Amino acid sequence: MITIIDKENKKHLIDFTPGQTLLKTLIDNNLDDGVGICGGCCDCATCHVRAPDLQYLRLNKEEDETLEAYALTRYDDSRLGCQFELTEDMDNYVFTIVNEMS
Repeated sequence: MITIIDKENKKHLIDFTPGQTLLKTLIDNNLDDGVGICGGCCDCATCHVRAPDLQYLRLNKEEDETLEAYALTRYDDSRLGCQFELTEDMDNYVFTIVNEMS
């Protein structure tokens, strides 16, 4: 299970399937309201999450450029949920969907 903290700061414990992107997992669990509006193409940054446990994974160039162009606030642990697949070792990780409006 992983923990998702949504834009309203509510916690959701959800199951995940290794090999799926975080965005797909959010969609499958109805936590995608206003998230991933580009369909997971790395074009909008609406699936911007904070992922402190993933700081060891490097961002790809497209993800870095999209965050730079579209994220209103960027953090050291900013990631796009459409750009990384969940793995078994991510069990118990916490992801916070960034609320760009607050």
